[in-house]
Amino acid sequence: MHFAPLKTLSVAALVGLTLSCGKKTPIVDPVTPAPEPPSVFEPVQKSEIDVRLLRVTPYFNRFLNGSTTYISEFTPEDWLTQPVQTPEYGRLLPKGTSIKMIAMGGGITAGAQNGGLYRDGQLTAYPNLVARQLGMADFTTPAFDQKHENGTGFDLRGKGDVLSLLRVNNALGTIQEEKDGQPPVFQPYTGKVDNFAFPWLSPDNTGLNWDPSFIGKIDNGNGVSWPMALPYVRRFVPENEFKNGTLYDYIQTNHAYNFFILEDRNEVFLNAIRRQGSRKIGMSDLIGDLQSGADNTRSALEKLASKGQKGIIFTIPYYKDLGIGSWPHPTLSADEIGVYDAAVSYTNKRVREWAASYDLAVVDLNALYHQIQQGGYKTSQGMVIHGGLEGNFFSSDGIYPSVLGQAIIANEVCRAINDHYQAKIPLLDINQYVSTIGYSDK
Repeated sequence: MHFAPLKTLSVAALVGLTLSCGKKTPIVDPVTPAPEPPSVFEPVQKSEIDVRLLRVTPYFNRFLNGSTTYISEFTPEDWLTQPVQTPEYGRLLPKGTSIKMIAMGGGITAGAQNGGLYRDGQLTAYPNLVARQLGMADFTTPAFDQKHENGTGFDLRGKGDVLSLLRVNNALGTIQEEKDGQPPVFQPYTGKVDNFAFPWLSPDNTGLNWDPSFIGKIDNGNGVSWPMALPYVRRFVPENEFKNGTLYDYIQTNHAYNFFILEDRNEVFLNAIRRQGSRKIGMSDLIGDLQSGADNTRSALEKLASKGQKGIIFTIPYYKDLGIGSWPHPTLSADEIGVYDAAVSYTNKRVREWAASYDLAVVDLNALYHQIQQGGYKTSQGMVIHGGLEGNFFSSDGIYPSVLGQAIIANEVCRAINDHYQAKIPLLDINQYVSTIGYSDK
């Protein structure tokens, strides 16, 4: 898809969907990061293109053709603060109960798009949209603030018929770069969190058993000596919690909720693709997840649903139905795709077994992505949703959904809740939504 500048709307600060007024100003002179995170956080600005550490896509520098700057001119709160009809929860909640939702997942749930994690993507991620449709006004996500709004940096499509990408490198969320084997430090988030998703989610890091003696000494297979998820999670999970059990234990102990979103299998498969800069994919890349990953997911579900909470989980799309499946210079060979898709089929079978065991709704991303890639998906207002390189469902990275794609997933979540729990959650009016926030896919 082409990522076009968005029309100008009033600009207001939105951190974790908590509103306050403020004007956006351009980032000025770069500030050299201190050895320790400073008390006043200034974004790192850099002229070179960083493709190794913070990129959340598999193609490295293959399509990069320079860098650029970006200042957002649209705000999701113009839509998020509009009134919504009171939903009927059906079996989801007892009558008279207010919804308290949390979300856990990978890059899709965190709002990664266009090859990075940044404010615009975080605030338009599907959990925020679903929370509004559920009537939850105080759902919070750990978004980068406006000064650091471009987060990890991200990719904009260049003009012309040949695929080329420009890396955004202003107003970054990096306040301290990788040094001496230590991970980069992002602008921290303090306050209430309901969306605990982050890129590079895997069975390893959901346990948060990150031995400090490992960091800086041993290559983890991705070319660095620290868990790839670590910089993201450190933004909003206190450091001392890393040794007090799993992330799910932390959520259980510190957050009251009666409905949860869990999207924890998809990122493991994307991680296998992302490693293609160094080796070919084989069953060994996925077999650990097929064996121990299933146990980790079941353990997570036991904890998240321990008090009878309802929830929703997701199937995994096949490789060919991802945006990059139809890109030039395929990321995977035919043999690798066969391995990948076989593992996806196995995992999706387990997802449905878990859903039956814990009375969970299922969002069938596998079917959704296939329908979109085949050109057969239309919104209720008649908007045609396309996959692939020139489509409007995927962002410029070919893996994560665009702003429009996130809205499509939000409606699929609402449909799954309605079908499974006999609820009446209203769907988003997609046309009204994209018009209100000023989004364009042209």
